[in-house]
Amino acid sequence: MSYTMAGRRVLITGASSGVGAALARRLAAQEAVVGLIARRRDRLDEVLADCRRTSPQSAMWAADLGDTSAAGRLALQAWHTLGASTYW
Repeated sequence: MSYTMAGRRVLITGASSGVGAALARRLAAQEAVVGLIARRRDRLDEVLADCRRTSPQSAMWAADLGDTSAAGRLALQAWHTLGASTYW
């Protein structure tokens, strides 16, 4: 049984470094549309540039999800930008 990520939409928190960044790059390489969230905009810019090479619809948001009011707004923005995410 084969499984493809192509065209699936995935929202990844902690995407500016470590496992989150590696996962974002891996999924984008498989043509998933990735939404990236993290606090460090400079690092997010780098990860997004890598992801957009194979997944040009990918997007990012610099935010601190510890701020619960910002988290709700961010979820709405991600929904409108990416459409319904396959995975959150």
